[in-house]
Amino acid sequence: MSAYKAEAKNHNSLINGLRSLLTDVSLDKAFVAYCLEAPSLKELTSSMKQVDPTRLYLARRHVTKAIVVSLKQDLLKIYLENKDAPGEKYVWNTANSARRSLKNMALRLLMSIADEDPALLAVAWEAYSFSTNMTDTIGALTALNAHPTPERKMALEAFYNQWHDDNTVILHWFRLSAGASFVGNTAAVQGMLDAKAIHNLYLYLDTTNLNGP
Repeated sequence: MSAYKAEAKNHNSLINGLRSLLTDVSLDKAFVAYCLEAPSLKELTSSMKQVDPTRLYLARRHVTKAIVVSLKQDLLKIYLENKDAPGEKYVWNTANSARRSLKNMALRLLMSIADEDPALLAVAWEAYSFSTNMTDTIGALTALNAHPTPERKMALEAFYNQWHDDNTVILHWFRLSAGASFVGNTAAVQGMLDAKAIHNLYLYLDTTNLNGP
């Protein structure tokens, strides 16, 4: 963790700028969430003449962690202030949508340092366990998907058991399971080929005849 703190000192202007976004209550929360999103690898490579994908991925992850270590308390505050109250009924409107976007972004960023701060796993697990809508369920799953932990395994299994017969929703399970970037996930992806849901999906694609006659 100290290495990330040292790295962050080299980027004080960036850290201070992001902190000002997090603490400015006049800003639209969806806009703040968008500003917190790190550039994708596709965006980064578009401006490079030569690309080393592995080094670029590791550099992006390192910078993200350095930022999150410095902003941990700010991000926790944002998450706690914007999460639903216990038993709160789901209501869609622009304000709630923006609030959930910011909350889920804060949670996802916090989980990037969960390997150094395991207590954060409990925060993400609670978010998944008490989610009352698909937006927050996927937000918590995405956060938990960052590390090969028991909490990730339990959440993905619970999601699969609930939604394996829904050919639309289960695509989130495939995307998250296959998209996890930690070492050792390749074997898990190969095991997905035997999942009941993938056979259901094949049948669905076949019966809907998406490819035409």
